[in-house]
Amino acid sequence: MWMWRRFDELWRQLTSGISAISGNILMLVAIIWRGPHPLDLASLAFGSLLLACFVVVGRRGMMAPR
Repeated sequence: MWMWRRFDELWRQLTSGISAISGNILMLVAIIWRGPHPLDLASLAFGSLLLACFVVVGRRGMMAPR
């Protein structure tokens, strides 16, 4: 949160989109999956952040080759 003031507009949009998508993935999995191991939840959190990062960057067209 202390770095939020130093971000530019693009970075703020990317981080808010990534956090929204990964939060939705985690919430969906936590509701469906009963009794996960804490290590599984930590791995899922990092994996969902990585997946959400690719989704958000792909939606903005930043993965297209030049």
